[in-house]
Amino acid sequence: MSIARVTIDLLNPVPVGTPLRLAQNKLREGKRLDLIALELLTGEKRLVRATILKVRGHARAGSAEAAEPDEAAHVPMPSRFASLFTIIPEQGGFERLQPASVWFRLNAPLLEGRATSPVAAMVAAADFGSGICAEFSYRDWAFPSLDLTVALARPPLGSWSRLDSQWLRCSEARATCITQLADAHGPCGNAMQSVFLERRNVTDRHSSGL
Repeated sequence: MSIARVTIDLLNPVPVGTPLRLAQNKLREGKRLDLIALELLTGEKRLVRATILKVRGHARAGSAEAAEPDEAAHVPMPSRFASLFTIIPEQGGFERLQPASVWFRLNAPLLEGRATSPVAAMVAAADFGSGICAEFSYRDWAFPSLDLTVALARPPLGSWSRLDSQWLRCSEARATCITQLADAHGPCGNAMQSVFLERRNVTDRHSSGL
């Protein structure tokens, strides 16, 4: 079995530095596929709900040649989580207000004491899609993603994830972010996020340090 899809719904903000509990339930188990439900909780409060679809069979690997980016071109993004990544923009990027092509490499484990799989690293990187291709400035707008779905045609290889992201927007209240995912060997999947759009007021700017 290999992971074909990860769907994550963000129900409440996830606190930093607070003990969290993971609940797991297998919804379906078969010869062709497994479907697993996960919940992240603090106490009895549900923070995140997710499903993981695992499918039988060996997906085709990427090409033999790897095209890794130049680490010297790293451009940091302003968040604690982003500081865990090496970030290499090829086109656009945070606050460039256009479709973006950006490489990400996770440099620290997501869980202390556990190695991070290439799938987990790519899902973590995919969450940046809606931010790197935003059409509005972070200074004037808030645009949190409400969910994340990652569909993989094959397991990613290596430590680098490339995001080719753009917004699809038809109003000032909502956008959809579409991201093509690749590793250093070539394309391997897609991601989608629902994005909520809201203008910041002066108080928001001061409280966020802007």
